[in-house]
Amino acid sequence: MNRSLSGLILLVVFAAAAVSLVAQTPGTKPSGGEKFSGAWAGTFEGDATGKFEMTISPGADGKHSGSVSVTPDSGEGYTASFKSVSVEGDKIVVKYDSPDGGSEVALEGTGDGKAASGKWVIQSQGSQSASGTWKTTRKADK
Repeated sequence: MNRSLSGLILLVVFAAAAVSLVAQTPGTKPSGGEKFSGAWAGTFEGDATGKFEMTISPGADGKHSGSVSVTPDSGEGYTASFKSVSVEGDKIVVKYDSPDGGSEVALEGTGDGKAASGKWVIQSQGSQSASGTWKTTRKADK
């Protein structure tokens, strides 16, 4: 076998082993999807204020799903299922329809597996009708 080819094969095998070892090392930071999977509790401020709880679950197909329960400081609370959850690294974008179906709520932010924060926007008929910020922390496992 050509000496340079055998050296290249050895390098590829070593690199694959190193990546595998790092992926299995305890204490490494969770991947994007793992960072956001689970139950969360937080608050939101801006054009509206209140509290919310959300749950995000990974699917077998690699896509995430979840739901949110919102308790505004004024007005009726509601629960909604996410219509999309996009996770890439430490960034997340969640979208769901308002209970009346007349608007879409989008939360965009970043997180580290313990806490997350970002901005929220409500859009009705293509125009922004309300916005603000949100922050949340992972709920303790029971």
